[in-house]
Amino acid sequence: MTRPNETSELTLHLAYAEASAMLIEALLHLLIDRNVLTVEAVIETVEATLETKRLLAKEGTHPEISAVAAGLLNGIANSVAAGHARGKDR
Repeated sequence: MTRPNETSELTLHLAYAEASAMLIEALLHLLIDRNVLTVEAVIETVEATLETKRLLAKEGTHPEISAVAAGLLNGIANSVAAGHARGKDR
């Protein structure tokens, strides 16, 4: 049994996952700001990934995890769309 001050393995994995998602989102914004990627390309890629995740969930592949991941991907797509005007020269 772990003591209250010890970080559980699950907590550690969740922390890595959360930090990774935040970093990827920040890098997407940076790559758009630096004109390496377009808003449209990023949103299309995130939406394609989202559709794949939805299909996996529908097939029964870790449905609870897939549903949460789909929500995260949707949030990233919304963040990119809100943070960068579509069609704006960047």
